[in-house]
Amino acid sequence: QPQDGVLDTREADFSAGVYHVENSWDYYPGQILYPEAFADPTAAPEKQNDAKRDETLGTWRLRILAQPDTYLDLCSYSIDYSTRVFVNGTEVRSIGFVSEDPAQVVHDGLYMTLPIYFGESGEAEIIYQYANHMHNDGGFIQMTVIGTPERIDEYQRSLRLNAMVVGGGLMMLFFYYLLCAAFQKSRQFTALAVCCLVMALRNQMFFTEHLLPPDFPYLFL
Repeated sequence: QPQDGVLDTREADFSAGVYHVENSWDYYPGQILYPEAFADPTAAPEKQNDAKRDETLGTWRLRILAQPDTYLDLCSYSIDYSTRVFVNGTEVRSIGFVSEDPAQVVHDGLYMTLPIYFGESGEAEIIYQYANHMHNDGGFIQMTVIGTPERIDEYQRSLRLNAMVVGGGLMMLFFYYLLCAAFQKSRQFTALAVCCLVMALRNQMFFTEHLLPPDFPYLFL
């Protein structure tokens, strides 16, 4: 769990598995901040403790401490509904397009893996920017895990397998109940079909990574 925006992993045993990172990052609502804004700690912007789910713009920042010369991966879903990520001052991921101008924002959401190298200092800085002009509920960090690249790869393969099995099974049941409802004109089968579809779409990895094409317009979701 981060303390005052700092996650200390120096005593963690990453050979045992992956770790869930609590959402206790430094938060700067209403501002799109770049790494340069934090170069001088004495002039850093004012942060807030709690996220505002109805805030259309914002920046999250986390400093991670690890053993020097260590490679770790951070993975989670992007922040709804557009996300730009900086690792150690370098932009490494852009999902959609983040902008203070609502007309320029491109909304999108995907699963992301962020490779992090801890040099001689054993410290890394992660910055998330987000813009949300399509819904009044968003801007919060999804569940995040951290671990070695090998452990993260195992975790993601297991996650994708579960998403495919559960999501695919629910979609097959959806079509089955839909056919039953059409031939038997049964409201019960219609209700079962709707329930299966809703549960399948609630599986975000299955929905965004497997069910929809990569260029599907996010505004239709």
